[in-house]
Amino acid sequence: MNEIVSLTTADVSRAIPVTNSKIVAEKYEVQHATVSRLINKYEDDFKELGKVGFEIRPSTRGQSEKVYFLSEDQFFLLVTYMKNTDIARRAKIEFVKAFSKAKKELLARTETRKIGKAARLSITDAIKNHVSPEGNFKKFAYGNYSKLVYKRVIGMDVKHAKEARGCPESGNLRDYLTIEELDRVQELESKIAGFIEVSDTDGKNDKEIYQMVKKWIDGGAS
Repeated sequence: MNEIVSLTTADVSRAIPVTNSKIVAEKYEVQHATVSRLINKYEDDFKELGKVGFEIRPSTRGQSEKVYFLSEDQFFLLVTYMKNTDIARRAKIEFVKAFSKAKKELLARTETRKIGKAARLSITDAIKNHVSPEGNFKKFAYGNYSKLVYKRVIGMDVKHAKEARGCPESGNLRDYLTIEELDRVQELESKIAGFIEVSDTDGKNDKEIYQMVKKWIDGGAS
């Protein structure tokens, strides 16, 4: 990501805003090696504020380099070891704003996910009440409807959406959606639940009900 601050993990319940040593070097207009040396020199200090994560990335010289991830507290510790130039002061303001924005977004995402649990419960209850126990459809019913929702909201299937957003294959795509997309996903799930509950499903099998929902969505239900 090219953002000054991002989240450490896709798991929103545990995610914290972070920056990295490459971004700090760029914004403070110093060599990345300079930033890395400071982190290595005072490594024990940084560890007192939490784990110092890193990843190996290819550098512009064709070699590999270690890029460190820094929490908000670790970032502020780092800048105490750096020269306080005019550029550094302006950069620090950028980071302060970025961390503040990230924390507000994280809080909003957490609240949105709480609301989303109710939407998911409503659609799972609707599916449970209208899916027969025979066959394999019941086992994959929620997944099938979820794929339908994602395709409608994002415009691509789950597999391609995960690839496009850097979500691991085993990861939860919801954690890589914007707040606006999460709202739309949850709204559509609630609508599907209501549609299933009020529709005449007597005599229809699981796949026929699914096709009925799909036709309704494709007709512009959302």
